[in-house]
Amino acid sequence: MGHRHEAILAHAGAIVDAVKAGQISRFFPIGGCDGREAARCYHTDYAAQSPADSFLLTPGCGKYRIRDRDHGTHPGLPRLLDMGQCGDAYGAIRVAGALAQAFGARAPRPSSRRGAAAGLASSMP
Repeated sequence: MGHRHEAILAHAGAIVDAVKAGQISRFFPIGGCDGREAARCYHTDYAAQSPADSFLLTPGCGKYRIRDRDHGTHPGLPRLLDMGQCGDAYGAIRVAGALAQAFGARAPRPSSRRGAAAGLASSMP
């Protein structure tokens, strides 16, 4: 599903309900890039090993090595949620903020791109 946070936030109610029902275990941001070399496969392996009841958020070019693989759906939504390009990291923060608000947690307040990734990862249920 994607591109950008609007596509994901349009399904926020279903996502929040699924988390509350225990159907979604975790959200994994994949914001890096494996590159062209086949040996560079950290993000590809990370996505492949993620639990079937989790979601993959891709704010960056990391998606290009994993987007053509079938990650399935859960519950009725694609597990791979495309957040756009690296420059669209703001969208990932918007999604993290919406999830944090839905679950009564404090939304991340990053001061840099590195802080944005850390804030996103730490705010997910």
